[in-house]
Amino acid sequence: MMFVAAIFCAWAGTPAEAVQTAIAEKLGVSAEDVVVQKVGLGTVPEDCSWTVEFPSDQLWGTVSIELQAELSDKSIRHYRSWAKVSVWAEIPVAAEDVAPGQKIPVRMERQQLDLLYGARPVDPSKKWRANVALSEGEVLTSTRVQPWPDAAKDSPVQIRVQRGALVVQAPGKLTEDAWVGEVVEVTNLLTQVALTGIYEADGSVRIGVSP
Repeated sequence: MMFVAAIFCAWAGTPAEAVQTAIAEKLGVSAEDVVVQKVGLGTVPEDCSWTVEFPSDQLWGTVSIELQAELSDKSIRHYRSWAKVSVWAEIPVAAEDVAPGQKIPVRMERQQLDLLYGARPVDPSKKWRANVALSEGEVLTSTRVQPWPDAAKDSPVQIRVQRGALVVQAPGKLTEDAWVGEVVEVTNLLTQVALTGIYEADGSVRIGVSP
């Protein structure tokens, strides 16, 4: 999950209600899934409309907020503070026990995000493998998992070197896991020379391109 700071439309009500609605809209969850336990403000004006801005992407736990109050006489007051927020959402967890290095079967489960203590759930639409031993139901975060590679270490590949219109190819073997579009090290099986290039979607490694 990734979020960006944003400004929201004005709402009547209390600062806590405005923050609750803003976070629910930003995360795409219902207002009932967001509980604003406390807002760090003293006395504030009544009968005004609140506009909420989040200076950072932290939207649960202790959340930095910037509030703007529009009073009935159209005057504006600005506040910079914080809110203590709990959020519930469907996030990816391990569907069964998984050993380090194994592919992770994923299921979605309702969890309280502020209890993750700063860790962020990963994208459930992607494939992942375990960095550490995972128990069934354990939340998948970037500290516990890594993306499942598009090609594993020792996989055969075709090395491709391009010089203008000339393309030279040779058989190779990956010396590390590879992901499409990322730099990877490969061994030329004809010369046993280690090379570095870009892993392509067709299973080849592009070593270089020049005019």
